[in-house]
Amino acid sequence: MPEKLKYFIKSVNVITFAANQNLQFMLKHIVLMKSLEKDEVEKQMILNSVSEELESLSETVTAIENMEVGRNISSSDSAYDIALVIDFVDTEALNTYRIKGSTKA
Repeated sequence: MPEKLKYFIKSVNVITFAANQNLQFMLKHIVLMKSLEKDEVEKQMILNSVSEELESLSETVTAIENMEVGRNISSSDSAYDIALVIDFVDTEALNTYRIKGSTKA
């Protein structure tokens, strides 16, 4: 990721009940990012790069069950720019992501 990027990050881990065929609990890791870049063109270039980098995580971290990367569509100043939502089957898988994913993202 670009070294110049300055951003706020908030993250939370929640347990959800998946109403699928297996009726299992899933651990959701939710990360919200907000760029502090003032130049809009530069900000969009950086956010595109970050989004691509995050999307590639599922190719390298096998502990990820499901992953979504979303971009903000709101014009509110308080809105975050990127949301990352990852599903894990348990805390062991989350910890694997934290080790492997942190070297990439």
